[in-house]
Amino acid sequence: AFAPIETMTPEKFRTGIEGELDIVFCLCRAAWPALKQGGGGSIVSIASKSGRRGNPQLGNTSHAASKGAIDSFTIGLGHEVAGEGIRVAAIRPGLIDTEIHASGGKPNRAFDLAHLVPMQRPGTADEVAHAAIWLLSDASSYSTGSIIDVAGGQFFSVALRANGTVAGWGDNLDHQLNQPAWSGPLAAITTVGPSSLGIYDGCPDDPT
Repeated sequence: AFAPIETMTPEKFRTGIEGELDIVFCLCRAAWPALKQGGGGSIVSIASKSGRRGNPQLGNTSHAASKGAIDSFTIGLGHEVAGEGIRVAAIRPGLIDTEIHASGGKPNRAFDLAHLVPMQRPGTADEVAHAAIWLLSDASSYSTGSIIDVAGGQFFSVALRANGTVAGWGDNLDHQLNQPAWSGPLAAITTVGPSSLGIYDGCPDDPT
C-alpha cells in the first residue's frame, strides 16, 4: 500500500495496517491463553525504523503508521501483562542482507549501501534472530516493553560530506536514496515455558 495521500484510498491504507499491525495484535491475542496457562513467556515482534521516521518520500505512510503503532503496542502491552509473567519486546532491524533486495531487482543493495552504516557493513538475518533469541530467553528476564535496534548504529549517527552538507546514516539514509533501507517481513514469536517455541496464527473473537 505505497501511495501519496492524494491517491491513497482508505482501502489501501487499511490493507497496510491489516498486513502489519493487525497481525501483531491477532498473534498476541491468540497466544494469550497458552502464555497465561503456562505461567508466562515472551513475545517478540519485528518492527521497523519507518515507525520512527514516517518514510514520507515513498508515500508509504500506512507502513510507517503501522510500524510506529507496533512500537507503542509493544510498550503498552509490555506494561499491561508484566504482572502475568509475560514479557513483550520488538526489534527494529536496519540494513540487513536478505533476499528481499534481490526480489526488488537489486541483489547487492545491502552491500552497496554498507558505507552508510557506522559499522560499515549490512547486518545478517542471524544477527536479528540472535536478538530475538535473547529477548525470548531467560537472559532478558528483567526486560519488557523493550525495543531493540539491530542496525549497526544506523539510527543515531550522522556523517558530514567534504562540502559540509549532511551525508548521513540512519534516519537520513532513505531520504538520500529515495528508497527504504529495510522493508523486511513482520513476525511475532512467542515462547511458552523454558523450551517450547510456537508461532500462533488467527485472531479469535474470544481467546479464552
